[in-house]
Amino acid sequence: MNAVVYLPILLSILLVPTGRIVTVRVPPRTAARAVVGATVATAAAATGSILLLAWSLAARVPQVAAKGHWRSLPNRDRQRCLGIASTERTFETLISVADGHSG
Repeated sequence: MNAVVYLPILLSILLVPTGRIVTVRVPPRTAARAVVGATVATAAAATGSILLLAWSLAARVPQVAAKGHWRSLPNRDRQRCLGIASTERTFETLISVADGHSG
């Protein structure tokens, strides 16, 4: 995974001091709109990056990889990944429910 995915999360940290500087130097109405706009944009970008990170984890589950015609991790690599086992069980349940099978 590229470091670019983490950029929106890091930019949200920089938004705090920048927001304080902007709110002092511009009229209140403009400052409020700028802070709200930046907050919404940062929240959307951070949500997108978190979804991309979660998708890369979900794509490693064999059942999800089979549905998307991707390669999954070999068994020995899956056991090393933290959280893969619980994610696999969750997706197995979701896929079986979506396919109409119980269990």
